Amino acid sequence: MAELPSVLTVKTFDGEVIPPDQVATFTIEEEEDEEFEAVLRALIEHRSAFPALSAIVFGCDALPALEGIEDDALRTLFGSVECVELGSYEEITADFAAWCERGLFAEAQGLQVNHSKMKDAGVTAFLDAGPYPSLKSLDLRYNKIRKAGTAALAATEALPALVELKLASNGLGAAGVKALLQDGGLAAVQSFTALDLSNTKPGASLPLLLSGKALPNLESLMLTHNSTKPELWTKGLAGMRRPKLRRLDVSVGIDAHDERLRSDPFGGAELPSLEWLGTASTFTRAAALSLAKSPNLPALETLSVATEGDPTRDDEEIAV
Repeated sequence: MAELPSVLTVKTFDGEVIPPDQVATFTIEEEEDEEFEAVLRALIEHRSAFPALSAIVFGCDALPALEGIEDDALRTLFGSVECVELGSYEEITADFAAWCERGLFAEAQGLQVNHSKMKDAGVTAFLDAGPYPSLKSLDLRYNKIRKAGTAALAATEALPALVELKLASNGLGAAGVKALLQDGGLAAVQSFTALDLSNTKPGASLPLLLSGKALPNLESLMLTHNSTKPELWTKGLAGMRRPKLRRLDVSVGIDAHDERLRSDPFGGAELPSLEWLGTASTFTRAAALSLAKSPNLPALETLSVATEGDPTRDDEEIAV
């Protein structure tokens, strides 16, 4: 095999060179006098030298490199890895829409566009440029997506292979969450089993989201950092009918000392497959541990609870 260009050298944080056949993530990011387009062209040319490559990450200043590369070459490169990550802390909606129109992500298996001030127009442009027959994971956390964006996602038929959708830390509100839960193309995708709506302020739409009437195939539901009225949480948890759900995270939801969460909040729920439950700062430690005895959680194996006596430590997982 021909010697690789130096721009394709990947090092550890300690400065050690990683052999090309062991590189899992290739990051194109800001370095002094770096030619981003040259790096990207070299990666396209020598893609076969990285058989373990699963992710390509573009740093904020590297995104302009997409403008100078042929569409077909980028499309093939992006389709050859499990995830393409576009990093930006600036408004990206218009540029992203243009990349979608070029068909750059048509063969992508996973796409991550975070912290990019993405608006609804970017979401609709992405979906309109589909379909995406191989896309399994779509990660749009920390953006500015609202009701129009979630309505477009709910109605789309452009994501027939989707498994995982992450919309955490978008200001969806009750209207945006309700729009996502409408019947449509996304609800009919049998492979769609994982949803992250953490820090989205679902409000009055929380009981419907939890109930299982919408998106009944979910196996994983992340709802952390959603401070909503206690009565909405208690109504929602007690009314859950999700026979396929295996993982639920409601950490940092409401006041852990609320009386309504000291008895079994899942009384009346049907969660026969739930194996993992995140409870930190929503339930007291004692209340969380008592859930292990709930007859409505017969398959529960692991609880994630607040670390006792030390709020600075990460949550603790306990086998039940």
